[in-house]
Amino acid sequence: MNRKALSFTPQICGGFFLRYVGQRKIRGEAGVRLHWRLWTILAGIALLSSVKIVNAAPMLAGPTDAEAVGQAELIVVGHLKENSIQFDPPREIKLERISSPYETNFVPTWSSWEYHATLLVSEVIKGQCGSNSIPIILPYGLEPIVGGYVNHDGLMMDIRQGNTNYPTNVVQIVILPGSQVVFPIKPLVEDVSKDKIWFLSRGNGIPGEKRYTTNDLSVMDCLIQPLNLEEYYKLYLGPDPETALKSYAVDHPELAYRIQRWLDGLAFKAKWEAILKIQDPVAKAAAFVRLPGGPPRSEMAKLGAAAVPELIKMIHAGITNGEDLDQPVLILYDIGKPAQPAVPVLLELLENPGKTSRYYICSALKTTADKSAIPFLRPMLKVDDMQTAVEAAQALEALGDKESFDSIAVLLPKLNPQMNMAGSKMRDLLNVLVQMDQQAADPIIKRYLADPAWAKEREFMRPTGYY
Repeated sequence: MNRKALSFTPQICGGFFLRYVGQRKIRGEAGVRLHWRLWTILAGIALLSSVKIVNAAPMLAGPTDAEAVGQAELIVVGHLKENSIQFDPPREIKLERISSPYETNFVPTWSSWEYHATLLVSEVIKGQCGSNSIPIILPYGLEPIVGGYVNHDGLMMDIRQGNTNYPTNVVQIVILPGSQVVFPIKPLVEDVSKDKIWFLSRGNGIPGEKRYTTNDLSVMDCLIQPLNLEEYYKLYLGPDPETALKSYAVDHPELAYRIQRWLDGLAFKAKWEAILKIQDPVAKAAAFVRLPGGPPRSEMAKLGAAAVPELIKMIHAGITNGEDLDQPVLILYDIGKPAQPAVPVLLELLENPGKTSRYYICSALKTTADKSAIPFLRPMLKVDDMQTAVEAAQALEALGDKESFDSIAVLLPKLNPQMNMAGSKMRDLLNVLVQMDQQAADPIIKRYLADPAWAKEREFMRPTGYY
């Protein structure tokens, strides 16, 4: 295989593949035997879906600078001790999995790799540090590369760009696509032997993985920042950071966006706190609807019937403008029966959903318990989207429509055991039939449970009471 074809793509191919490599413990050549065309496809997917353009001194998607400063247990200026980086390979862990409604087991899987190193501290910006030499973790997503080349556990990365005089002892850190993607491709840290600003905390990572079981500090959210930002970060720890940073942005336009992002967050927080103080629930709902990004689902649902008139207005306007109305529909779903006044507009939206999910609309109609929706839900059993059809079937059962038994039973042969979540969809439909007419449903259920084609899905498709 021509490895040159792989020299750049691992830096931009989707993190799902590298995560798979880490978890499945693919070793050596097994991790690189993908045809170069597949690497190209993966790279293209990543470029379309996950590449983020980052300028100098990148603050990657994630917490704002203020949040990073607040969440970090320790912020220090320092550099890695020479030859201290140790590779910690993937290892087997056991994660809890519910295999059926009455059975829980622990299945083996593979953790991602990580690195351990020693950080030499020259200055503490925040927190307490009892030593100028501390052990840290470089979690999965931060990959130290020695001499511009790395090859382990199915990951092969070459950032030398054909430079035959590339220094063999330089240690750089790049970001793997399982975490963030930096484009153009370049190291996050050019030389770990030089001082940088390190944001550290304990417990960064995925529950069950190794760094959850150690007390060592770990790098937060790929946050290793250049030393010239030290003054900037210290302003967040000052007595009046808002005033100080507004002034700082004038003289440092390269940081203006990052500062404005934080200021916008302060303004939103002030609006949010002001809305929470409103006593009249109708007025509170109207204020929530006007928030940037739309009404908050949990807070609107708490208002119950008082929120419904504003949601109806929002949906009417959205239908006219062809907007995605999933959020207000889901709020109506949460409100349930008190949302019955919204049934007419939900039915209108069901006929012309535009960008809104018909699945969500069916769900909302189900919880309203309004039987007038039955004639409008029946045609949804014939749509191509099986998820929507199954939800429509559940809605019809919840609304007491026993006459749709045969129309729902017709959906069963349309399910294929190879379909995504086929077993759970089959279980949902069989449960609906049981609730409508258990005597008529019993032979249908027994036939499918005995069908060899469904053997692998049998434990997932069993309706309630059929054990």
